[in-house]
Amino acid sequence: MTSRRLGISDLSTSIRLSVPFVEIGPCKPLQPLIYSVCPRCFCRTPENATLFYDVKNTNLNIYDGTELTSPALVTLAHLNPNLTSLRIDYCGRLDDAVLNAWSTSLPSLVRLELLGPFLVRIPAWVHFFQSHPQLEALLVHQSPRFDLECMSTLATCCPNVKELRLKEIGKLDDTFLPYISSFQQLEELNLSSPSTSCSEDGLIALLEKLGERLRLLDLSDHDELGDDFLKHGIQEYAPNLVSLRLDNLPALTDEGVATFFHGWRPSVLSTLSIARAPNVGTQALPALLDCAGSTLSALSISAWRETTAEALSRIGEARELRTLDVGWNRAVDDFVIKAIMDGCPKLEEIKCWGCNRLTTQCPRKVSLLCSVGIRFRTS
Repeated sequence: MTSRRLGISDLSTSIRLSVPFVEIGPCKPLQPLIYSVCPRCFCRTPENATLFYDVKNTNLNIYDGTELTSPALVTLAHLNPNLTSLRIDYCGRLDDAVLNAWSTSLPSLVRLELLGPFLVRIPAWVHFFQSHPQLEALLVHQSPRFDLECMSTLATCCPNVKELRLKEIGKLDDTFLPYISSFQQLEELNLSSPSTSCSEDGLIALLEKLGERLRLLDLSDHDELGDDFLKHGIQEYAPNLVSLRLDNLPALTDEGVATFFHGWRPSVLSTLSIARAPNVGTQALPALLDCAGSTLSALSISAWRETTAEALSRIGEARELRTLDVGWNRAVDDFVIKAIMDGCPKLEEIKCWGCNRLTTQCPRKVSLLCSVGIRFRTS
C-alpha cells in the first residue's frame, strides 16, 4: 500500500472515530470540511453516512458504498426524502428491499446512478420504474439481472429519459434497441462493454431515430462494429456529438476511419476516444485532426500501432487539448512529445505508457497555471 493510501486510510479511520463528536450541535459545521478533504476515498459506513444526510438534500453522491448494508441504504431514503439526484458507487449490497423502499421514499428522484447493483432482480426494477415516471437519467453499470422486461418497462413508464447508461449489462442485445429508440429526448447514451455485441444494422437503425439529438455516445467493446457503422451510422445521423467513445473495435481499418473523418462534420466534438484499434493509424490520424482538431479537449488514440512521428506531431495543432493518451503508439519519441507540448498551451496530461522510444530526457513542463504530467515507461 502506498503512503498516499495509508494516509487516506488513517484519515478515514479518524473520521469514523470522530462521528459521535461531529454529531454534536457545535461541531456540525465540520461536516462539509470532512467531506471536502477526500470525498472519493471516504468509505461510507452505516455509522458515518448519516453525517451527510439532511432532509434538505436534493443531491447526494456516495463514491464508495461497499460497507453500506441493505438497511443502511433504506435509511438513506428515509433521511433524504427530497433527493432528485442520487449516485452510489460500489453498491453491491443494494437489493430488492432497497429499491422497493426507494420506490416510495424518494418520490422526487429524477436521476439515479448506480455502480454494481448486482443483487437487484427484475420485479424490483420494474416497480421502481413504474413509481418514477418523471425519471430523466438512469446510469447503471454492472447489473447482470437487468433484462428486456426491465428495458421495456423503462421505455413505457419513463418516456422522458435524457441520459441512459447500460454499461456491462450482460443481457443487452439487439432486442433492447427498439425500446431505446423510443426515447424522444435522449441526449446521452452509453451501451459499452456488453457480453455480446449489438449488430451494425441494429445500431444504425437506432442512430437514424436518435442520432441528431445525441450529444454523448459510447459504444466501446461492440466488436461487430466496423467501418460501415462509422459511415452509415455516425457520419450520416450524428452531427452534434460532443463526446464519442468507440474503444476496442478491432474491425476498424485505417482507410475506413480516415474516410469517415474526411466525410464527417461534427459541430463541437470535444472528447474523442478510439483506443485499442490496432489496424488504425497512418491515414486516420491526419484525417481526425483535420476533422475535429480545433475543438478537441480530450483525445485517446492508445494502441494505434501504425501512426507516424509526423502525424503524431500534428496533434500539437489541437490548441484546445487538455488530456491526451498516445500510449502504445510505437512512433512516439521525445521529439513528438515536445512538439505536442509546444503546440498545446492548455495541455494538462499526456499518457504515454508503452512508448519505448521515450527517454529520461523526455520534456516536461510546469507553470503557475497548470502542470503537464508525462506518464511513460521506458522498459
